Amino acid sequence: MKGLFFATLIGVAFLATSLHATPEVKSPSNTEVININEASVDQLCTLPGIGRKKAEAIVALRERRPLTRVTQLLRVRGIGPRTVARLKPLVQVLPPPQPLGREKAANPDP
Repeated sequence: MKGLFFATLIGVAFLATSLHATPEVKSPSNTEVININEASVDQLCTLPGIGRKKAEAIVALRERRPLTRVTQLLRVRGIGPRTVARLKPLVQVLPPPQPLGREKAANPDP
């Protein structure tokens, strides 16, 4: 009788902890990682938890100043730490391309 009680108790404890565990999201191998400094609103909408309004807010945020870290998405209303954790394997932050004529020459002529 004690064995059945403990087995039931362990089963209930396991079930309770598995219900509260957050699943780890991994980037599918056939999906390209999105650069959030260059992605369009439509591309951003393909990300989990990102709808049109949040995508537009991300674009507005990066237009003020390009993003340097994925965690800066926390500045967008409605994006919290859990959403950022889900997005990290799916997005990257690359600096925007420099306009022509602004790059420094490696060996300038004297």
